[in-house]
Amino acid sequence: MTEGSKLSAACAKMPLDARIVAYWAYFAGFISFVFGVLLLCKAGYFPDDEVRLIAFGLVSLTSESSFAVYFLFFAFANLVCGYGLARRYKFGWWLMLILSIYTVSDFVLALSDNRVATTIGICINLTIIGWLICRRRVYRIGVKAGEIDPR
Repeated sequence: MTEGSKLSAACAKMPLDARIVAYWAYFAGFISFVFGVLLLCKAGYFPDDEVRLIAFGLVSLTSESSFAVYFLFFAFANLVCGYGLARRYKFGWWLMLILSIYTVSDFVLALSDNRVATTIGICINLTIIGWLICRRRVYRIGVKAGEIDPR
């Protein structure tokens, strides 16, 4: 059996909920990438008087290019998370957990003017955190070396 067919067989045995979360990460990465490219190419709009605080309020983004770099960073991180989750790698689980915790804490500490979008983002990321904790054995987190790998 070749390496490619082993990977596709592993993805076929993946639980449906795990595939949904992996595809969600791909989708979020793609949307962040599109927004980042639009802002970088000056096709997007970022108001001149708008200031977005990130990193728990320590860093402020004041220009379209800085906001574009922020979006592109999150696009890359989400795409890596999606890849890791889809392939059942531990780094994908850990990276998604860290990214979701950061996003929730950033949303809570820097509540924006759009409270509905912020609340929806917090709820989605809290759901992902809860799912990651409940389904950690799918990614062999907390499984001893001699135990059978759950599917």
